[in-house]
Amino acid sequence: RLAQAILDLVCMMDVGSGDSTAPHGGELKDMLVEQALQSELLNQEMRTKDWDRWQMLQLLHEKDDQLRHEECAVSHQRGILLRVEGAACHYQLLTIFRAWYSHLWKVEVDRTVVRMRDRLTSTKIRDACETVVLVVSGVTRRQQHAGMNAMSLHAAVQRCSQSVKYTGDRDLLHGTLPAAPSRPTMSVMPSPARSSVID
Repeated sequence: RLAQAILDLVCMMDVGSGDSTAPHGGELKDMLVEQALQSELLNQEMRTKDWDRWQMLQLLHEKDDQLRHEECAVSHQRGILLRVEGAACHYQLLTIFRAWYSHLWKVEVDRTVVRMRDRLTSTKIRDACETVVLVVSGVTRRQQHAGMNAMSLHAAVQRCSQSVKYTGDRDLLHGTLPAAPSRPTMSVMPSPARSSVID
């Protein structure tokens, strides 16, 4: 605007004064033109600087927006990291609890197996002892039956021999021949006694 005003002023001076009336008009005109050119250069430089300043401001705004986005992203990532750490801690505690529970369950199973094994062993030992008692009692009972049968047979034989001897002595006293020895009557033993004697 200033340069345009100076140029307008120079044109008016050229029109109004003429060459004969203004001896220093040419120098003034040159000075005004030079000032106008300098003013135009300064204006262009100022516009360039304003444009650069505006670009710098835009870059600063963009950087500010970028920094805000990065801060939001960092805060979001921190939140995600905190949640992940919480989940990892929870999973670690859950894993430790499951391992501890599995260990206790295994220990309890081992104790139950040991108790069942001891109970089975004691049951086998008790059954074996009962079997031994039954066998020993059966053998003892058979031996008792055999001994009783042997004693009864021995007593019967002794009675028979005593009766024969007594009959012979009586025949000698009376002068007669001894009678034929009668076969001693033996009582028939029951079948269990016979089987035990045979055994």
